[in-house]
Amino acid sequence: MGAHKGRKLCQAGVALDRGRTVAAAMMAGDMHVGPPDTMKRVAASLVGAPAGNATALRQRIAGVFDGPDIHQPDALMGVTTDDLLAAVERAVAAAEAETAG
Repeated sequence: MGAHKGRKLCQAGVALDRGRTVAAAMMAGDMHVGPPDTMKRVAASLVGAPAGNATALRQRIAGVFDGPDIHQPDALMGVTTDDLLAAVERAVAAAEAETAG
């Protein structure tokens, strides 16, 4: 599990396969983002991504989170793609540490 506190708290969890590819992911936090399935869609977009490639992870997150159907009541105080990426990167580090130990 990884967490990042930007303007809002973002949490991520990932499971990695032997090739360091994201096999499963979850996203959560204290943000108010619509539609309601946004964080599930972000998590699903991460599956199959190379865990060590921040650019690829960011592109997958942005592909959902920066979409025209995604909205936040207060975008200036809301969560960003980079906030979500930071939580995912921390989750990846935690998953790697768990498998190494």
